[in-house]
Amino acid sequence: GQVIFDRAAALAAKLPDAEKLLVEGLAAIRHGDIPTYDGNLKKLAEVAPDDFRAHAFAARPAYLHRDYAGSEAEYRKALALNPAAGFVYGALANVQTEQKKYDDALASAKKYAEASPSEPAAQRALGGALLNLNKASEAEAAFAKAVELGPKVMGAYNDLATVRTILGNFSGARDALDKSKVADMDPGDAIDRRMNTASVSFAEGKDADALAALDAAEKDAETQNLPAVWHPAGTRTRALWINGKAADALKVADAALAKCDGRAQSSGLDKVNCRFSLMRAKAFAQIALGNVADAQKTVALYQAEVKKAPERGGLQLNAEMLSDAVAALDRKDTKAPAALLAKCLPDDVGWKLTILRMADKAGDKATVDQIKKDLAGRPVKSFDYPLIVKVLKK
Repeated sequence: GQVIFDRAAALAAKLPDAEKLLVEGLAAIRHGDIPTYDGNLKKLAEVAPDDFRAHAFAARPAYLHRDYAGSEAEYRKALALNPAAGFVYGALANVQTEQKKYDDALASAKKYAEASPSEPAAQRALGGALLNLNKASEAEAAFAKAVELGPKVMGAYNDLATVRTILGNFSGARDALDKSKVADMDPGDAIDRRMNTASVSFAEGKDADALAALDAAEKDAETQNLPAVWHPAGTRTRALWINGKAADALKVADAALAKCDGRAQSSGLDKVNCRFSLMRAKAFAQIALGNVADAQKTVALYQAEVKKAPERGGLQLNAEMLSDAVAALDRKDTKAPAALLAKCLPDDVGWKLTILRMADKAGDKATVDQIKKDLAGRPVKSFDYPLIVKVLKK
């Protein structure tokens, strides 16, 4: 895929301005060049103001930079130009979710499904919006419809497996993952399926089965020299940390970080995602252990990486929150958990668990209760979510 994008970018000089910006931007993101990607997409709406697609693309950098109002405005411009553009309603639903406009998000997702009745992505958007409102059974039906409409769409099977895990239907979750084999596009998909199957087993309390699945996935990824070699380690790290085994999680994260840049065939973006994912997991483990000095070093490395991606707002927010959390740990600031929760994105269950544990140690019962209420009342489409809920019930 990366080679194709690079060849397209080399030929882009002969294209009209808007197409040139888009092709060069998409090629840049494959190399982890996020500033070029963002800059090119922002310019699209200026170059082609009457093209709804230009506004839909221009909304993306604003979304990544956490300018949700700006992103929503661009999507609404796109819909004003083409009210039948169903996929734009799906993107709008995502932006509204980040702003906690859950009823609006459901309305947008329904319009997407109405405009694109044969589109699996529309049913996936509808399922996600239903989950926002704690309608897991209805969400399951939408995700099942997505699988029916798109039997080659891997994400649809993962969505169905996730919501079934949330509902406690573990055999049904495994069945969805097993059936996803028909959607495999490359060897890494089989690795990720084992990883997700392990997450189902963790949620069910079958830790031995989960660890065996991760061992097998990691061995196969190593043997085949796949870019996805770090994915099982990421799942293992998070599961250990969620289960309160921070010291073990830290060891796994450290070993996996050394592999982030070790695959020549990995795209620049995959290497970037590896570093950011594992550094965050490492920092969470260090915060849980109360290891201030080492956590400060990890956060400094994270911040240095973030400077290479100034327009990637989610990373900026993580860097800011990690810095605040470690500083609070150092100062023994009992008011910090509430302040961190105010910054936390609605779907970031990892941060919510970190904040809850900080609040518990600080004696901040109000913040602990608020997070527990939020997690119990609003399921999140993440394999980590059901395990976190299970652990908090102990």
